[in-house]
Amino acid sequence: MSLNCSSTRLAIISTNNIFKLFDIRENGTQVVSGFEKKDIWDMKWDNDKEDTIAIMEKSRLLVVQGTTAADPVPNQGYICSFRDLTVRTIQMQYVMQNPKDFDRGLIADIEVKTLRKAKELLDAGKISEANVFIEQNSHPMLWKLLAKMAMAKLDFRMAEHAFVKLRDYLGICFLKRLESIQVSYFEIRRESVILIKR
Repeated sequence: MSLNCSSTRLAIISTNNIFKLFDIRENGTQVVSGFEKKDIWDMKWDNDKEDTIAIMEKSRLLVVQGTTAADPVPNQGYICSFRDLTVRTIQMQYVMQNPKDFDRGLIADIEVKTLRKAKELLDAGKISEANVFIEQNSHPMLWKLLAKMAMAKLDFRMAEHAFVKLRDYLGICFLKRLESIQVSYFEIRRESVILIKR
């Protein structure tokens, strides 16, 4: 049994390994209709997003957003954490054989599909496409990536948009401070960045 980060949804794995979600309301709880999974043995809510949970089904990791499950990823570990769109698992059965000196390869960090897609778009330099994608799949980690890339490209408008979505007051203040500095410095900086990339 586990509550999400906003205490509005409850996840339960029964003794028969049946996984169900419940919406918690002022007048009681209600089963989320049309969603039930069998053979589930572990789960962990996302630290930041209230409708996203990682579950282990047999030897597969599934990330469920709302009631939609993403493509399963083969994995046999127990879920340690789920934060910043990354699920950390550990294969406890092997760790327990030698707990003081176990292979660190037994710990796996698995990025959620939306994080991988956003990174691909940003690495390809498609900031406006990444912005549209992140708007559709809003998550603090995605906005942080967009802000970082926009700052690297000196796209202050996009960086400010990302900082606003993050509710990052210090980031917004930092941008305002940068904008108040002489423009010629940033023109020189931009040209030097272009030159370095060649």
